[in-house]
Amino acid sequence: MPQTLLDIYRKALARPASAPFLRAKRGGVYQDLTAGEFTRQGEALAAALVAQGVSPGDRVALLSENRPEWLLADYALVRLGAVSVPLHATLPAAQVQAIIRDAGARLVLVSTASQRGKVGRPSWLARAPAVIVFDAAAAQPWDKTLSDLLAQSGGEPAPGEEPKAEDLATLIYTSGTTGEPKGVMLTHANLVANLTALQGIADLGPRDVALSFLPLSHVLERVAGTYLVLLCGGVVAFAEGLEALADNIREVRPTLMIGVPLFYERLRAKILAEADGRPAPVRSVIAWAQAAAHAAFAARQAGESPALPLRLKAAVADRLVGARVRAVLGGRLRFFVSGGAPLPVEVGAFFHTLGIPVYEGYGLTETSPVVSLNRPGATRLGTVGPPIPGVEVKVAGDGEILVRGANVMAGYWRKSRATRTALEDGWLHTGDLGHLDDAGFLVITDRKKDLLVTAGGKKVAPRGLEERIRRHPAVRDVVIVGEGRAYLTALVVLREEALRARAAEAGIARDGGDLLKDSRMELLLLGDLDRLTSDCAPHEKVRRILFLPEPFSLATGEMTPTLKVRRAVVAARHREAIERLYEADAPARAAWIIRGGRLFSRLSRLTRWARRSA
Repeated sequence: MPQTLLDIYRKALARPASAPFLRAKRGGVYQDLTAGEFTRQGEALAAALVAQGVSPGDRVALLSENRPEWLLADYALVRLGAVSVPLHATLPAAQVQAIIRDAGARLVLVSTASQRGKVGRPSWLARAPAVIVFDAAAAQPWDKTLSDLLAQSGGEPAPGEEPKAEDLATLIYTSGTTGEPKGVMLTHANLVANLTALQGIADLGPRDVALSFLPLSHVLERVAGTYLVLLCGGVVAFAEGLEALADNIREVRPTLMIGVPLFYERLRAKILAEADGRPAPVRSVIAWAQAAAHAAFAARQAGESPALPLRLKAAVADRLVGARVRAVLGGRLRFFVSGGAPLPVEVGAFFHTLGIPVYEGYGLTETSPVVSLNRPGATRLGTVGPPIPGVEVKVAGDGEILVRGANVMAGYWRKSRATRTALEDGWLHTGDLGHLDDAGFLVITDRKKDLLVTAGGKKVAPRGLEERIRRHPAVRDVVIVGEGRAYLTALVVLREEALRARAAEAGIARDGGDLLKDSRMELLLLGDLDRLTSDCAPHEKVRRILFLPEPFSLATGEMTPTLKVRRAVVAARHREAIERLYEADAPARAAWIIRGGRLFSRLSRLTRWARRSA
């Protein structure tokens, strides 16, 4: 039974030396790094790090995109009992240096020239040499290069004692959507407990190939997308980046991928857009096939066996549409995994009907990371699945989700007060709100800190509202604001093509750039949103809309490296525009606008009906 990550690595490497282990682009072509090569290079790097003064317990920062050297460095640190401090490659220099200082890093391993530049000349680190660079051309005169270290070690295996289960394995700094990033301390025992549980329920084997594109600095990709796949005998291939992902999928032909909901939303939108561009007869066939596949899937979700005619229709639909989409995605995809944020139900259903189920899960960095997971034979859309083996979940009186298990962190680095607040009697207070349904599936409703309290004292959970609003075809993203206010306002990022189509339906004919300045668009969208939230209480209704000209992004600080929206940053960036929506006459104006929106929406529907009738 594995006790440490070194045991996990050794078990994963217990395949023929010539067998593929990792796969990456070199010279424009995907090439394999075999198990034997990985072991030799990993041991040599560990020996080189010992020569550089790395000892058990030393923190070593790792700033790199996904590539084989990331895993080689990780293996070497595990082999020595050192503590890895992975940093998101998208972090700016100030945050990189702040984390390295806070962790007290002994060394910094970096990949490229751009990442090297973020570190600067680290005279503030304890001992030199401070930086080891993967790409030799990026090295500064005082740096060491990976190739030089491997050559100097002579390929000798690393000496020294091996890690123990209770030892600290990694220090992962949270993205900080609601405050200052904290270093999460995960032991070998924490990570191995999660891996062991996942291995027991995972449908993975030696034939699997995972395409890795979420950052390895994110614990979900590192544990479930890499360690687990390798442990089960599979191969991990690294994508070149989001911009090359479509090409990489066709080249690698993966059997599984782990992503965040934004990835699946965009992939769905692209598939639908391509379908809309086909001739009318083809669109009709696609629509029929989607309806048949969805009906069969809905029956299975309800616990029923589809009738024979429906099963036959679904089989034809899969042949006509599902199989063709799967072929475009490499032809071997068995399933997706989604985590990090809520997956819209309609997005999950879409891929299920295409024969590529999306298994949504839930977890935190503090839980190593997986708490619950949908899986074959135990899937309910709209939930994050039942807890995995060995993990206990209960719901506190205020609705907060509490988690207990061997996977729960040791605490926060140098933050004893935050640790005491988060851990009480062995239970981790997740900060998420939710409940367990009648079958024991976990449902997440919101973040505790995200709850809004209006001026009237009413509590509003914004996430559920935002999920509904995103169902509008013209809405790309949305953030609800209204803390201490008389009513709610939606900050909306729009999809230009869908917006033009919706405006045309309503008889608003303008160029896309002018639409946002047309007062009728707010009326139109408010009417649409009123229908999408028809069963919500009055205080949960959106009364004003602020159209944002640009999507949320990492560059503006509005999103974390794991693609979660930072609400506070979004609200602060647009503070002046928000304030104008809450001016002295705004309550009366908001009431008039929402009534006008309903009327405008009804009139636009009546206009469409009249056109069809004519």
